[in-house]
Amino acid sequence: MATATAATTPASASSDGGRNSKLETVLKIGTLVDMDWKMGVGIVSSSCQRLDEPFVKLVLKVQDSSQVVSAHSFELSLDEFKSFAESFRNIARAI
Repeated sequence: MATATAATTPASASSDGGRNSKLETVLKIGTLVDMDWKMGVGIVSSSCQRLDEPFVKLVLKVQDSSQVVSAHSFELSLDEFKSFAESFRNIARAI
């Protein structure tokens, strides 16, 4: 499991009008609890010119601070997926 949060600089509540706590809430990503992927080749699409290109469908399950797990799915071209995977490898090396 990986937890990602964005760091914010503390500020006094009187000077920022509560914006700092709102910023921390908005920037908190949560905990990655599961990731599933499938590879496919498109057959029909209204947005692609060439349908014989492979794609990867990712489903990320993220748990928020309230312990609620939500699924986020998206599709990437093979080149986009390779870049995404490299980013995860870089994160793993940094941890």
